Amino acid sequence: MIKLNHSNPIIPFFLKEHTINYPTPITINYFFGFGFTSGIFLGIQIFSGIFLAMFYVPDVNYAFESVEMICNEIHYGWFFRNLHQTGASFFFFAVYIHLARSLYFKSFYWPNTCVWWSGLLIFLLMVATAFLGYVLPWSQMGFWAATVITNLFTAIPIIGNKVVLWIWGGYSVQNNTLKRFAILHYVLPFVLTGLMGLHLSLLHKSGSSDSLLSMKFTEKLNFYPFFIKKDLSFISIIIGLFVYVVCLNPTFFSEVDIYTEADPLTGIYVIPEWYFLPLFGFIKCVRSKILGIFLILSFFLILAFCPFFINFEGLYMNSNDQTLYNFLVINVFSSYISLGYVAAQPLTEEIFFLNGFAAVWFFLSFFFLCFSEHFKN
Repeated sequence: MIKLNHSNPIIPFFLKEHTINYPTPITINYFFGFGFTSGIFLGIQIFSGIFLAMFYVPDVNYAFESVEMICNEIHYGWFFRNLHQTGASFFFFAVYIHLARSLYFKSFYWPNTCVWWSGLLIFLLMVATAFLGYVLPWSQMGFWAATVITNLFTAIPIIGNKVVLWIWGGYSVQNNTLKRFAILHYVLPFVLTGLMGLHLSLLHKSGSSDSLLSMKFTEKLNFYPFFIKKDLSFISIIIGLFVYVVCLNPTFFSEVDIYTEADPLTGIYVIPEWYFLPLFGFIKCVRSKILGIFLILSFFLILAFCPFFINFEGLYMNSNDQTLYNFLVINVFSSYISLGYVAAQPLTEEIFFLNGFAAVWFFLSFFFLCFSEHFKN
């Protein structure tokens, strides 16, 4: 490993060892920068969320009006609201690419297995946090999304109805529900920050993976100044796109119903934000609530058990095996994107069939990815 001597006594030892002198493989590409990018957007979400929480009123009679007041009457309130709303999409985009890159380059393999599991836990908690925040503006979309998703818990045998009543704090999604969601949505990002710290500590303990699938033989350089400049140049492009959407096209990722106040007497067809769509597709492709929950749990369990199912050969994988693996991984990505696209369409018999086909395609793709080595032998 090529190592530069940074002996500045002002810099704390911890910061020096885990940022400046941290050994980084020279073969990493720009896709490896999305982990750092997701950390930046988590900070943006916490910063903008604290500002919004100063003016938000968690009451069904005033929640929607308080959000409108933030946008129309508070100086730069519209900017912070757009920052938070659009930041969620960019945050999920960065995490999705980060997970996809980890799967493509087999970054989940030992000794990085615990890093992979902590990342999945972060993703699961992100989904929960984003869902809670989705309800807070008390819009038509948020209200009915909360009603539909929380009703899934009624499928739990014996205790399902009691669990739903406890979540609601009553017999429907109402004031107590909103207050509980608001508190949890405020607290969970700080839990996410702690998990991200754990994720980084586990990564630095085991070492960063690289695009050649070989942490042992790859030459490494200090993170600073070589890779910090690379990451910052990459981040600047992402931030530029982010600022463009926030300031000039804030509704790019949004459905129109999030700007309409909730009306429990007027139902709508729920189409969630794009980052929920593939998970929503698992629910939409079956007519049973319990089966929908089972499919979502299966999705996370399959990802969690990847280190045990997928064979790791690293530099010893021949070109034919590498090509097959790359093809199967891309097939998994394609099926996941297709599942989300179909889930965004209004429900008809044809869409229901296509949704089911996309879900089957996804699980079959993962099955072949996990057991391709067994079929080959």
